[in-house]
Amino acid sequence: MENWGLVLYRETCILVDPLNSSQSSKQWVAIVVCHETAHQWFGNLVTMEWWTHLWLNEGFASFMENLTTDVLYPEYKIWDQFVPNTLIEALMLDSLDSSHPIEVDVGHPSEVDEIFDNISYNKGASVIRMLYDWISMSKSVSRGLTTAGCMVANHTTYAKDLIGALQETGKLVDTIAKPDQMNFLIGAHKGVEKRCENAYSNAAMIGKVLQQAVKKYCSYDMALAFVAPEHAAVGYTTSTFSFNLPSPLGASEEVCEALAQRFVDLICAHPEFKPCVSFGQDNGLVYATVPATSTQGAIKAEDKAKQAVGGVQLTRLSFPPTCDTKAIGIIMTEAIAKIYS
Repeated sequence: MENWGLVLYRETCILVDPLNSSQSSKQWVAIVVCHETAHQWFGNLVTMEWWTHLWLNEGFASFMENLTTDVLYPEYKIWDQFVPNTLIEALMLDSLDSSHPIEVDVGHPSEVDEIFDNISYNKGASVIRMLYDWISMSKSVSRGLTTAGCMVANHTTYAKDLIGALQETGKLVDTIAKPDQMNFLIGAHKGVEKRCENAYSNAAMIGKVLQQAVKKYCSYDMALAFVAPEHAAVGYTTSTFSFNLPSPLGASEEVCEALAQRFVDLICAHPEFKPCVSFGQDNGLVYATVPATSTQGAIKAEDKAKQAVGGVQLTRLSFPPTCDTKAIGIIMTEAIAKIYS
């Protein structure tokens, strides 16, 4: 029971034997603990105005039990179980004549027990799950807020405020194309094939310069992960290639591990380059990144190892349709010379 500041459990919901408890028992304990802890916010710190809005209390806690369990114990694959265990059960109950909306008017506290059922819990959690990604609820939850900021700590709220906030948000996400939007899209599409060809040509040209520099300064034939010329000739072009620089002779593991990022830092000291994980740009800049160390490329150690060659991580470069290829080639050649000198 999720008393304010004091959660009480029966033994089967809090105690596990690491050696003898079954996987299902361990998962059950994790779910219950996460559910009751979630109530410290959804129910205690943030309290509904009246029992009519019970579904927000139990629905959010039931949703959060899955969200937090998945973060803490990803090996349980809890979201794979959500549809058969929660959504389907809610749909089965909802198909009965005895079903009720997730929000039910409660006239007296004695009526509350009638709505403490899996419609409030499971259907409520399913509805919230549907909204989770659409309204970026993940960011809201991480900041200690709730959906669209509609709940405020130590204040009461109504379920209709939640729906109202969603309606207002929906107006901002109007997906009906307007004439001016269509004209802009059509205008932006003009010449796109030519721009793609130019971006590929720039990437191919500077890729050769890079390979020549590596060959010159460390006698190594470095390969590029890049579209083959015969494929580009029939239209399969790309503006991006990746590569693993060779590890310097006699270099330590630490030096090799930091080599790719050092190269990116050297070239990005120049205005022609930008440290960015994106691609497809048309701003005259070359985007450079090391996926294993970039903010959006955080990966597990074992996956980093798969990208590394000789202890050196993968580097990715993306080229625009127009850029100063001569200056960019010189900058990259100088960076290679500095690294291997």
